[in-house]
Amino acid sequence: MKLFLHVGTHKTGSTHLQIYLRNHAAELARQGLVYPDPADWFGGKPQVAQHLLTAAAAQKKNRFDACRRRVDQARLDARPGDTMLISSEPAWRRTFPEICPPDELWEGRRRYVRRLRRVFARFDATVVVCLRNRATFGESHYGSAVKSGYAKGFEDYLEDHAFMFDYNRQTALFREAFGDVLTYTYEEAAREGVSETLLRKIGFVAPAPDDRPPTRRSPDRRLFLWLARRNALAGEELSATRSERTAFSITGAAAAALPDAEPTTFWSERTRPFLERFDDGAAMDGLAGRRLASLSEAEHAALDAAFEDWRSSDEARRRRARVAA
Repeated sequence: MKLFLHVGTHKTGSTHLQIYLRNHAAELARQGLVYPDPADWFGGKPQVAQHLLTAAAAQKKNRFDACRRRVDQARLDARPGDTMLISSEPAWRRTFPEICPPDELWEGRRRYVRRLRRVFARFDATVVVCLRNRATFGESHYGSAVKSGYAKGFEDYLEDHAFMFDYNRQTALFREAFGDVLTYTYEEAAREGVSETLLRKIGFVAPAPDDRPPTRRSPDRRLFLWLARRNALAGEELSATRSERTAFSITGAAAAALPDAEPTTFWSERTRPFLERFDDGAAMDGLAGRRLASLSEAEHAALDAAFEDWRSSDEARRRRARVAA
């Protein structure tokens, strides 16, 4: 059976794509494209592929075997001539074992990708990768990391996640294990439609117009510096309010605490050499003219005070009630 394994990368509209595929699975099935139903796998959790590819990295043999059985059952349930599509961006960063020391990271990546190939051993598999401009990818992924609790600055983030930017080496790992790798750019997909582009690349037709992913309100980049510092102040109470701090960061109250809203960037001439490692110094060209994001101690204090005021607002209380429900 033919399989297309879409492995991201992160910050390329993967969540939007997966929602679209799930919502239109029946129409796609009529074209002969199977997008497995998450209701039958992993207790009905909606992000089936994420759990599948996590299980592929599991050291416990029973989890790995269960993963293979689910995949093989999906293959057996398909009609002759069908094609399967699985989308999961964590495949771009997983290692085996799940935690590897830095000097063993690439070997851990290789073991994981080979293990993944074993999961899909009975498929004629092609890996599909959507690659984003490294500079905008770095800023977007750093923001996500901070919102998830990452507590270091942007330069540390680049070193901690450098392997994710090495597109050539990453795709070489997949090519080594799977043979066939199809790549395209996020910039192309953003223009034409994330889901429409992927489906066209693999030979299918989008069954409905692909509305572009809704533009999410992204905090002023300086707010990520505030969030990272707050994350660094370890403590049970601070962890408990992390989601509230993230919610606050996209409110008018946060914007009002930083009234000077001219475009900023985390990239500078100091970090350009990081991109030049990958012969991609030009990735910063689109950020020309932006000043470096920074926060004074007074601005940190102003945001701390604004956050505490916001926590007692009706908006924050309504949000806590929704989360509790």
